[in-house]
Amino acid sequence: MAVIISYRDNRWRRLCNDPGRLQSEYGQEQARKILRCHDAMLAADSLAVLRTLPHLQAHELAGKRRGQIALTIKQPYRLIIVPDYDEPPRLPDGGLDWQQVNKVKIVEVVDYHD
Repeated sequence: MAVIISYRDNRWRRLCNDPGRLQSEYGQEQARKILRCHDAMLAADSLAVLRTLPHLQAHELAGKRRGQIALTIKQPYRLIIVPDYDEPPRLPDGGLDWQQVNKVKIVEVVDYHD
């Protein structure tokens, strides 16, 4: 079963489903890497799989971005996703249960290091 992907808005739905549009907005290399992240999510049965793909460097964010997950696309840019649940599955210690997350929402591409 693939991870179910939703989108922050219709713009993101169109971008992720139209490689030409994505490329015109983000450039060829960036678009290719965004689609690689998108395809990796579709091929995975949970977010835990993304943690095993070293090129994605999937990690949870903290501070004002708590609850978000960053996937590396091209330094310094990240594809930001969030678990698409009212209450995301949690481990006993309160951390996200990546193994149980199979619904995500694509939020943005951003350089949050500024």
